Amino acid sequence: MTKTMSNIFMELGILIIFVIAGLMYFMSSKPVSQVYYQPIRIQSGDTLWKIASQYAPEHKDIREVVYEIQSYNHLVDAGALRPGVVIHIPVEASSINDEINIAAK
Repeated sequence: MTKTMSNIFMELGILIIFVIAGLMYFMSSKPVSQVYYQPIRIQSGDTLWKIASQYAPEHKDIREVVYEIQSYNHLVDAGALRPGVVIHIPVEASSINDEINIAAK
Protein backbone atom coordinates (compact mmCIF):
# COMPACT_ATOMS: atom_id res chain seq x y z
CA MET A 1 0.00 0.00 0.00
CA THR A 2 1.07 3.49 -0.62
CA LYS A 3 1.55 6.03 2.11
CA THR A 4 -1.56 7.97 1.10
CA MET A 5 -3.73 4.84 1.27
CA SER A 6 -2.52 4.07 4.79
CA ASN A 7 -3.22 7.70 5.80
CA ILE A 8 -6.75 7.41 4.40
CA PHE A 9 -7.36 4.18 6.34
CA MET A 10 -5.97 5.74 9.53
CA GLU A 11 -8.19 8.81 9.15
CA LEU A 12 -11.19 6.61 8.41
CA GLY A 13 -10.46 4.50 11.50
CA ILE A 14 -10.20 7.60 13.70
CA LEU A 15 -13.47 8.91 12.25
CA ILE A 16 -15.22 5.61 12.98
CA ILE A 17 -13.92 5.65 16.56
CA PHE A 18 -15.29 9.18 17.09
CA VAL A 19 -18.66 8.24 15.59
CA ILE A 20 -18.94 5.16 17.82
CA ALA A 21 -17.88 7.16 20.91
CA GLY A 22 -20.47 9.84 20.09
CA LEU A 23 -23.22 7.27 19.64
CA MET A 24 -22.33 5.61 22.93
CA TYR A 25 -22.43 8.98 24.71
CA PHE A 26 -25.83 9.97 23.35
CA MET A 27 -27.34 6.54 23.93
CA SER A 28 -26.22 6.52 27.56
CA SER A 29 -27.42 10.03 28.37
CA LYS A 30 -30.73 10.49 30.16
CA PRO A 31 -33.65 11.29 27.87
CA VAL A 32 -35.05 14.79 28.15
CA SER A 33 -38.58 14.79 29.47
CA GLN A 34 -41.13 17.46 28.75
CA VAL A 35 -42.69 18.98 31.87
CA TYR A 36 -46.29 20.15 31.88
CA TYR A 37 -48.13 21.87 34.69
CA GLN A 38 -51.34 20.09 35.64
CA PRO A 39 -53.97 22.02 37.61
CA ILE A 40 -55.26 20.35 40.77
CA ARG A 41 -57.82 21.54 43.30
CA ILE A 42 -56.65 21.51 46.91
CA GLN A 43 -58.68 19.22 49.16
CA SER A 44 -59.02 19.45 52.93
CA GLY A 45 -55.89 18.03 54.56
CA ASP A 46 -53.66 18.45 51.48
CA THR A 47 -50.10 19.65 51.99
CA LEU A 48 -47.41 20.47 49.46
CA TRP A 49 -45.40 17.48 50.68
CA LYS A 50 -48.37 15.13 50.26
CA ILE A 51 -49.12 16.46 46.77
CA ALA A 52 -45.45 16.35 45.76
CA SER A 53 -45.08 12.76 46.96
CA GLN A 54 -48.12 11.74 44.88
CA TYR A 55 -46.89 13.33 41.66
CA ALA A 56 -43.08 13.26 41.96
CA PRO A 57 -41.26 11.10 39.40
CA GLU A 58 -39.25 8.25 40.93
CA HIS A 59 -35.92 9.80 39.93
CA LYS A 60 -36.64 13.20 41.50
CA ASP A 61 -36.21 14.33 45.10
CA ILE A 62 -39.54 15.34 46.66
CA ARG A 63 -37.92 18.51 48.03
CA GLU A 64 -37.22 19.63 44.46
CA VAL A 65 -40.84 19.00 43.49
CA VAL A 66 -42.10 20.98 46.51
CA TYR A 67 -39.80 23.84 45.53
CA GLU A 68 -41.02 23.73 41.90
CA ILE A 69 -44.66 23.82 43.02
CA GLN A 70 -43.95 26.74 45.36
CA SER A 71 -42.02 28.66 42.70
CA TYR A 72 -44.48 28.11 39.85
CA ASN A 73 -47.51 29.01 41.98
CA HIS A 74 -45.77 31.91 43.80
CA LEU A 75 -46.46 30.32 47.19
CA VAL A 76 -44.50 32.04 49.94
CA ASP A 77 -45.96 30.00 52.80
CA ALA A 78 -46.25 26.27 52.11
CA GLY A 79 -48.83 25.97 54.89
CA ALA A 80 -51.13 28.52 53.27
CA LEU A 81 -52.96 26.01 51.08
CA ARG A 82 -56.72 26.37 51.37
CA PRO A 83 -59.31 23.83 50.21
CA GLY A 84 -60.78 24.76 46.84
CA VAL A 85 -57.72 26.67 45.62
CA VAL A 86 -56.32 25.48 42.28
CA ILE A 87 -52.55 25.12 41.96
CA HIS A 88 -50.42 23.77 39.14
CA ILE A 89 -48.00 20.92 39.66
CA PRO A 90 -45.15 19.75 37.40
CA VAL A 91 -45.93 16.49 35.62
CA GLU A 92 -43.59 14.83 33.14
CA ALA A 93 -44.99 13.89 29.74
CA SER A 94 -44.39 10.18 30.37
CA SER A 95 -46.58 10.36 33.50
CA ILE A 96 -49.37 11.99 31.54
CA ASN A 97 -49.12 9.29 28.86
CA ASP A 98 -49.25 6.59 31.55
CA GLU A 99 -52.42 8.14 33.02
CA ILE A 100 -54.01 8.31 29.57
CA ASN A 101 -53.13 4.67 28.87
CA ILE A 102 -54.52 3.54 32.23
CA ALA A 103 -57.73 5.53 31.72
CA ALA A 104 -58.17 4.04 28.24
CA LYS A 105 -58.13 0.45 29.55
